[in-house]
Amino acid sequence: MRSVFKQALFLSAVLTAQPLTLVAQSPRADLPDRIRGAERVVAGRVVSIDPVMQQNEFGDILIVSRTTVEIEETFKGPAAATLVLEIEGGTIGDQTLMVSDIEPLGVGDRGVFIVGRTSTGAFVPYLRGQGLLKLDSENQVSGEPWSLGDIRSAARAQAAR
Repeated sequence: MRSVFKQALFLSAVLTAQPLTLVAQSPRADLPDRIRGAERVVAGRVVSIDPVMQQNEFGDILIVSRTTVEIEETFKGPAAATLVLEIEGGTIGDQTLMVSDIEPLGVGDRGVFIVGRTSTGAFVPYLRGQGLLKLDSENQVSGEPWSLGDIRSAARAQAAR
């Protein structure tokens, strides 16, 4: 009986861990693919973050941060002064939702925002965390080999097609 319990526990652990393994191995899109698939691509600075509880399309209640970006440059899509994104994760009171494939943003962070829309019309990062590219003080994308200039060039090349 003890052996059966150990086997069941092991099988349960393996089956539970499997989805996490698949998420960690999801392929990253290259920059031109991200730009091509997105509705809008802008560079800007986060000016406000308003976390709210929201129900997703699967019925889950999540913390979503409504993040307002002051646009500095538009690479794709119509020009505008600001863009409001709904980004999974954030903190409300003593509850924090951290999303493994989305790096949190803070007020003052600069970045390139590659976005699409949900069925409700809200702007969200395209390919989840792959649509949020934080820029450092040298205009280099954190964790990627690209600079703001590289993104500008890739967007122009897409527009020329």
